Parts: sequence; C-alpha cells; structure tokens
Amino acid sequence: MVSNLDDNVAVFFSVGANDYWAGSRFITDGSSPGFTLQSITVGLANAEGGGGFFVAIFSDAGGQPGIALETLSGSEDPLSEGDYEYASSGISLAPNSSYWVVAGIQETGGTFNWKAGGSQFSFTGPWTIPSNDTYITSFPEGGSTWNTSFNNDGFPFLFSVSAVAVPEPSTTAFLSGGISVLMIVLKHRFRRRK
Repeated sequence: MVSNLDDNVAVFFSVGANDYWAGSRFITDGSSPGFTLQSITVGLANAEGGGGFFVAIFSDAGGQPGIALETLSGSEDPLSEGDYEYASSGISLAPNSSYWVVAGIQETGGTFNWKAGGSQFSFTGPWTIPSNDTYITSFPEGGSTWNTSFNNDGFPFLFSVSAVAVPEPSTTAFLSGGISVLMIVLKHRFRRRK
C-alpha cells in the first residue's frame, strides 16, 4: 500500500542506543471501508545486534505515536543490512487514518540501525508517507514519552506496509447471496439424482 524502501539512504538512526525507539508515520487512503494489515518491512543497515529488536504498529495521538496496536512477528536480531519483513496477525486499519511504524528494543536489547531516506516525497503506493514530523524517538518508558528526533527534517525512515482492502459491504452481501443460490441449486441437483 505504501513504500519508500527504494529511496536513497541519507542517514540511519540507532534504535536501542541509549534505549531509544523510533517511529515514522503513514496515512491510509479512503479507497475502502477498511484494510487488513499483512506485514511491515523496514530497511536496516549493518548493526551491532544483541537481540530484542521489534517492529510494532501504533495508533496516532495528535501527531505522535499513541497506543501500541500490535507487535509484529519477525527477526529479533537483524544484524546484516537489508529489508526485514515483520508479519501482522491481521489487525484492522481504518481509512483516511494515521498510524506509526515503531522500531525499538525490549528491555535487554541491543542496537540496530534503521535507515532514513534522502528524499522528502519518494514513496510509491496509494497511501502516504508524510514528509514532515515523521521522526519520533522515545525514552525507555515503553513509548510513553516521545520527542522529535535529531534528524526531523522531512526524511522519513525507510519502510513499506502491505495490507489488503476490506470488501465493500454490498460486494460481500452479493458474494454471500451468490454462494447461497449456488448451494441451493447444487442441493436440488443432488436430490434429483437420488
């Protein structure tokens, strides 16, 4: 639905150093009554590691991360440079809404490097990655204290979001009705053969 993973790398942020977490915001579009999150992929540089790395999705609270909605499944020790995918259990995302991709470490984690892009508006897909106020860092209170980061200059962290649109209610009703009619027809044919 949105990606800036192909952007040039300007800098990276050390998630876990001094217990910092980091986040970048994305905004869904209004093309569907809702969406089901499949996965989030983050672009990481080589790291010292040490375990405890996580990627989560947070709600928006007035332009900063709000409540943790889900911690996704994926590598807890991504050492080598690359794009790392983190799978969702399939939580729902609302249309025309802001959410935050947050990377952090558990209490005893190491240090990992999340790449930041070099272009303000370099993203693909129908959703949006805003160019400003996208770099947020947290102290170790579990994401309760957020501040703009050192490079909050309009170059978001590199990530992509994969999701599927929830069908319109009329489409779902039409499909359900069609399946019901098909089942009735098949049932009658089966009875005739007996």
